[in-house]
Amino acid sequence: MANFTIRVQGLHEINNILSQLEDKAESVKDVLNESALSVLDKAKSNLAGTPFAESVGGIMQSGGVETSQDGMEVEIFFNKHYSPYIEYGTGSKVDVPAGFESYALQFIGKGIREVNIKPHPYFHPALNDELKTLKKNLRDLLKV
Repeated sequence: MANFTIRVQGLHEINNILSQLEDKAESVKDVLNESALSVLDKAKSNLAGTPFAESVGGIMQSGGVETSQDGMEVEIFFNKHYSPYIEYGTGSKVDVPAGFESYALQFIGKGIREVNIKPHPYFHPALNDELKTLKKNLRDLLKV
């Protein structure tokens, strides 16, 4: 039987990099939470500019952020049942941003009544705006 040897170079450097990344986990959680709160604030600001700001029974107060137990996932929500209808519109005026079609389909009406409210996007613009900042902050943080 022939003997052979494999030499792997750079393992020490890789372990150092992984150790540095592990040390940054708490900072990653902070960056995620800051971005989630920023999305929530921007969405609320966007809602304030809609004709529904006063009449929708507390949609702005229904917004919040929940963080997973490990802190590595955040959920931003508005939990009024009509929140998506304000975001996407209703009836013939529905407008769904690309990439969100499958999510928005669950809010299609059953045709019982025709209510045509034009969309007043508040969440997606806030999310799209903040994603640029989040990516930059994570990129800067995770440089090793």
